[in-house]
Amino acid sequence: MLELILVLVLIPMLLAFAITAFGISQVKALSSHKSALTPVDIDDEQKELNDMGEFIDWADANGFVWIDAYRATFPGIALKPLVLAWQRDDGTYLTAYKMGNAIACDLLTSFDEQGESVLTTSRTKSGQPHPTYPTAYTQVFPSVDLDTLLRHHHEALDFLQTSMGKLPHATSMPFEAFFLHVLRQQMLYIRTIPVWQLRFTYWWLRRHRFKNIPVTQKYDFNFG
Repeated sequence: MLELILVLVLIPMLLAFAITAFGISQVKALSSHKSALTPVDIDDEQKELNDMGEFIDWADANGFVWIDAYRATFPGIALKPLVLAWQRDDGTYLTAYKMGNAIACDLLTSFDEQGESVLTTSRTKSGQPHPTYPTAYTQVFPSVDLDTLLRHHHEALDFLQTSMGKLPHATSMPFEAFFLHVLRQQMLYIRTIPVWQLRFTYWWLRRHRFKNIPVTQKYDFNFG
């Protein structure tokens, strides 16, 4: 009986420790100015591109113009995700990622030159694992097709314009700089939350609470 009690106590403690350690290292790595997006030759990435053909075909059919393919590098993180990027005339980016066996994508629209306020509509199975900074509006739809993802994005843009006066603003920053700035801004915001190092297990357990909930329903929730 004692052994069973120890197992029931130790396993959750070890899981919480692992989640906390990973979360802290991830925030530090992704907020580092040593992070980089390095352009790669897509002819050298054919194996991974074969797994991302859905995005390539859809982007071309929906008015997204190809920007480039990149390898993302972050200090202390061994994996280097492949990042594909496109942009429409209205300034909205489509970014697709492959890291290991995981594939995800985002639609991202900025409301100012520097990306201080953005709308992100994501298709990722990880849900929304962290709080977002107050002027970042995020919605996650893990299982929808890309046409539905784009529809959700446009609905959120219409809502934010009508209710908050936010208008899309295509930044003149290079994609690499814009992408890393938005990511770094998110990680730096997390570091302003009191005792943020101790909150990762709580955030992880609640990471799916806003899954499939549009910005129109959750924009004013407290994510902390």
